[in-house]
Parts: sequence; structure tokens; C-alpha cells
Amino acid sequence: FHELGLQSYLEENHFHKYGLTFYLKDAIDDPSCRRYAVHEGPAAPPMPSKQLNRATLDRKLAELVTELGVETRDGRVIDVDSDTSGHHVSWEDSDGESRRDSCRWLIDTTGRRRVLARKLELHVAMTPQRSCFWLRLHNFDRQFLDNIEAIKQPQHSFDSYFATHHFFGRGNWIWCIPLRDPEGSRLMSVGITWRPDLNDLDIRSVEDFIAQAEREHPVVAELLRGGEVLDTNVYRNYLYDCSKYYFADGKFIVGDAGKSVDPLYSTGLATSSMQIQQVHALIEQDRREGRIDPEFLRDLEDCFVTISETFQTNIAQQYEWMNDPYRSHWSIHLQTLFYFYGVLPGWLAGIHCDHNGARLLSKLLLDSREDYASFLELVNVASRRLGKVPAEELHNHYDRVVNWELWGPDPNRVTRHLSTMLESYAHYRRTLLEQSGGHARAQHWKLIARDLARSKALNVLFRDEPVTNNEKIAKFVGRERLRPS
Repeated sequence: FHELGLQSYLEENHFHKYGLTFYLKDAIDDPSCRRYAVHEGPAAPPMPSKQLNRATLDRKLAELVTELGVETRDGRVIDVDSDTSGHHVSWEDSDGESRRDSCRWLIDTTGRRRVLARKLELHVAMTPQRSCFWLRLHNFDRQFLDNIEAIKQPQHSFDSYFATHHFFGRGNWIWCIPLRDPEGSRLMSVGITWRPDLNDLDIRSVEDFIAQAEREHPVVAELLRGGEVLDTNVYRNYLYDCSKYYFADGKFIVGDAGKSVDPLYSTGLATSSMQIQQVHALIEQDRREGRIDPEFLRDLEDCFVTISETFQTNIAQQYEWMNDPYRSHWSIHLQTLFYFYGVLPGWLAGIHCDHNGARLLSKLLLDSREDYASFLELVNVASRRLGKVPAEELHNHYDRVVNWELWGPDPNRVTRHLSTMLESYAHYRRTLLEQSGGHARAQHWKLIARDLARSKALNVLFRDEPVTNNEKIAKFVGRERLRPS
């Protein structure tokens, strides 16, 4: 947003977002239970973020591109085709007149219409599926969170209301996101996402949503009944993927035009932003050199696919134990640690747009898969051993898993953050090893020693060295293709 010149606009028109807050209920099947382990940030995050009112922001972006001299044409795309002279778009204007334009680069951001993906037959089916129902609420009780027994660590840095709230249930979760409308009054986006194969809720109306919330989170049902519903939306079995996103002839597929995602952890906007930066890097290379290097394109696309698939796979698994506070709190914090120390520092530094940096991110994510699976094994064994863990014993690890030293892009400190991440994973593996009663002790002590050794090696071999354009990184990642099978 600094790059776009929107920082002042956002400060004045959108609420601050104070991280992600999770509500893990003591007894999910008891509607009378109001006791939650609440995991929220202990302080304001070092990197500022906003609760974006998308409708308001979209209008502002339209104004911005006009001010920058971008020509926009209002119409409906009919067809696209390509030949040796470039790419061609056939479209119909608002008066019904047929038009045709040609271009050197074609970027498909048509969302769920998926113009290019359908045209090129790139559709990939996804399982397990997700469904969701959501609405915008007006004139609601802002103090609704006072109606639960919140077991949490005290914090005095921000109003807890201004976070993105997540209520976990059986094979589903509910979000509550405070928004600001153009007149300055409060809105809230409230929605529910579920895995139909685990719990087919079949929510199609506000009444259905309230009935489901009444069963698991009556505080949300009270919020909905007490407010004014402005509009509703529903998606059924909406996940899909795309077999290819970037093309050396200058075609690109971005965001929902290629892949739909689960909204948990807000990964959709993050990965779409990452794609936009990669497309910019590829177009810049084409402008400089008169061509897009196929290997560069492949490495950037593989990086995006690996990041997206890794997070989406982990999120899909999480539905299987969302009703279990102990297992949920560990999966939340283990994934948060990887995001804030493993992915975000590199993303801010732009390494996903660098030949070797993109390969490094891909390698880290691919290598992490077996490690994450071994963590989940420990969590499962510990959960069976400990039984029901009360809310006051579910420690909020945000003080460690959120990167409180990440103030902005710094390519020279990426390896420091990775080193800290590995050290923290060793610490948490020791904790879980103890809670599991020493399950597979030899195997996990070997992994602890490995992570500590890698952490030390990063500090010795790569400390304060930029990851981009680094020959040592190039040797480390090699030339083997790095992409999920």
C-alpha cells in the first residue's frame, strides 16, 4: 500500500486489523457453555494491516488507476485468442457493440468466470471441498464478545474488537470481521465455512446460519439476531484449481481466475498479491530482454504453487480436529510460526520474484511437509494421552510464533528469521515430546538436533547476506525442479 500511495487513505477509511484472534470452546456440543480459550495477539503487530472494506477499496483503486492515466473500458469479455502477433480480446461494450483489442501481455483477473482457464482447459478438480455462507451486518451489538467467558492473557495495546475473529466448531469455523463503511459507521462481515464431507451443514439462509450458530456458538447467533442483515452470499463446493498460471508468450492467470482458496488465515489475498508481484517481474524481464526466460517463469510459478498448495493442504486437514481445542491451538501456532518466520520475511523482501529466492522458498515449503506431519503425530498422541485440556492450560504462543522483529522488507535478515524459526520448532518439538510421554523419542530428538544444527549453520554461513542474487543460495537449492507432485 505504501508502493501504491494508499497509506493515508487506508488510515482514514479502514479500521486497523490487530491480527487473528481464535476462540476455542471448552465444550463444543454444549450450547450452554460460554467458556473459550481465546488466543489473541499480546500487542499490536509490528507490521500494520487493515480490515479492508472491499467495496470501498475497489472504488478507490478504480479512481487511482484513472489518475495514473490507465485507460479502462467497461464491457463484457466474449472470447480471447492468441497468435504470433499477440493476444486478442473480443468483448462487448455497455451499448452491446462488439469490440476487439490486441495486447502484448494478457492478465486474467476475471475471478470465478475464469476466462483463460476455461478457454485453455486448465481446470483441476479439488478435494476435499468447502462450502460457505456469509453476510454483511449493520446496527449490531459491538459488545457481543462480552457475552462469553474468555480465558486469555491480558493485553493493553488495542481494543480486542478490531481483530479478525475465528470461532472453531465441528468441521467448520465462523469469522467475524469489523469493517467501516464510507459514512464511518460500523459494519461486520460474518460467515461460516465448512467441509461438507465432515459436516454437511447445508446452510442456505440467515435462518440456517443462526440455527447452526445456536448449536455451537450462541454468542454469534445473538450477534446475528440483534443486527440488520444487508446482503448474503453462498458458495457450495466452490474449490477449484488450475494446472498452469504463467505462460512464456505473456499470458497470466491471477487470483480466483485460476484457483479458489479456503478463507482461513486470509491466504487468498496474500497469495494473489504475491502473484501480482511475480507477474510484474516477468513482464519487466520481457520488456528488458525481449523474452521471458522459461526457467525463470517455471521457478516463479512453482514457488506460488508450492506456497498455495502447502497452506491449503494444512488448512484442509485442520477441519478434522477443529472441535478439539488442544489440537487446534497447536496447528494454529505451528502454521503461524512458519508464516511469520519462513514465508513473510522472504515475501516482503521480494525473494519470490528472484530466481534463487523463489527456489529457496519452494525448497523450504517442500521440506517442511514431512516435518509438519511429524509434529501432527506428536500432537495427536499428546491429545490422546492428556484427554480434555481445560482452556486455562492452552497456552497462547503468539508471543513467540508472531515475528515481533519484522518491521519491513530486509533481504539481509531473511536467513536470521529462518534461523529463529528452526530454533523455535526445536523448542516446540521438545515441548510436545514431553506432553506425548516421549512418543518416538529417538526419532524426534534426531529432528530437534537437526533443526538446531541448521539454525546455527544459517547464522554462520548466511548471516546478514541477501538471499536474492546469492551464489551460495543457488548452490544450496540446486537445479532440480521444486514443485509438489
